[in-house]
Amino acid sequence: MAFRWVDIEDEAELLGGLEVEDFPVVLIVHLGEPRFFGTVMPNADTLRLLLRSVASRQPLRPDPALAALVAALLDETAAHLQRP
Repeated sequence: MAFRWVDIEDEAELLGGLEVEDFPVVLIVHLGEPRFFGTVMPNADTLRLLLRSVASRQPLRPDPALAALVAALLDETAAHLQRP
């Protein structure tokens, strides 16, 4: 499991055409597929329940911008894990 903070002002190019209107937004990817993308109340129990339910959720049908964000984050994570 990996976690990555994306600052939408400092890393706007990473979001491409993806619009983020409310905060905080959580993207959960499981087995390379986005399973959740949306606003979550900043509550540890809520996030914990959401993370536990991820494996049973169907993958989202992402728009091209969300698919590009997922691909970029997966590439970045893979590159980071390969560093010595």
